[in-house]
Amino acid sequence: MLSGIITALPTPFLHNKIDFSSLENLIKRQINAGIESLVLFGSTGEGVNIEYDEYVEGIKFVANLLIETKIKLFVGASAFSTTTVIKLSETAKKFGAFGVLISPSPYNKPTQEGILEIYKNVSEFNIPFIAYNIPGRTGVDISDETILKIAKLNNFVALKDSTGDLKRIQSLKAKNSKINLLCGDDNMFLSNMVHGTSGIVSVVSNIIPKTFVKMYNLCVNNNYIESAKIFQEIYPICCSLFLQSNPILIKFALMKLGVFKSDELRSPLIKVSEDKIIDILNNDIQSSERIEGLF
Repeated sequence: MLSGIITALPTPFLHNKIDFSSLENLIKRQINAGIESLVLFGSTGEGVNIEYDEYVEGIKFVANLLIETKIKLFVGASAFSTTTVIKLSETAKKFGAFGVLISPSPYNKPTQEGILEIYKNVSEFNIPFIAYNIPGRTGVDISDETILKIAKLNNFVALKDSTGDLKRIQSLKAKNSKINLLCGDDNMFLSNMVHGTSGIVSVVSNIIPKTFVKMYNLCVNNNYIESAKIFQEIYPICCSLFLQSNPILIKFALMKLGVFKSDELRSPLIKVSEDKIIDILNNDIQSSERIEGLF
């Protein structure tokens, strides 16, 4: 079963090209921290702004870095058309990914039947997939009924829930106690674990991976009180990193930490410029560094 801390990687750019040396820095931090899995070219990785040749090159590069580890590589394969979703999924499998992460088609606002059709098509290929429910980006919410149907498909490994609604986790678990659910919102990590998720696809674990691994291990051992104590310490940055659209601020944080050379983004995303947000982030980054150093 897919579980643990799964880090959603931002894609470092330098002069509008992927900065592979910075990407390697980031991945080595994750490996050293004991992260279970990684997601490349998801929403945090600006997947919609990645060209196909970059997609191939990026997958090959990261898969090669992970070849001597047990870390699973998932690659974002969401797209406007199901045809493109299938093409990206085939590409991910061909060049070394363990699996793919797929949301409903954005902008199109498909019906529940149309959403199910996307995952039926993907399930025909021998590649594990995470279904990704993020209505804030896609404009559609995958209903409980559709999720339960998706969970019966071949190669389904988990649902990443980014609805921000704890009741959805409770509802799905009540309807199918064995369904594998992953938290998709850093600020809800602990509450989701308490209610039955098996891990998190995290943005904040890019900067404090050891802290997240520690919290997860405490939860697995039913020591939620100690995990909560740590979570309370990092809660501010679990909120401040999302004061602007992700991945704007996680890139700023990684640049401040010296992991990335630049916080460059691809248009229409632009760098953070508000002094108030920068001040908040700088304080939270400093506090998080101190906590990460404890583990």
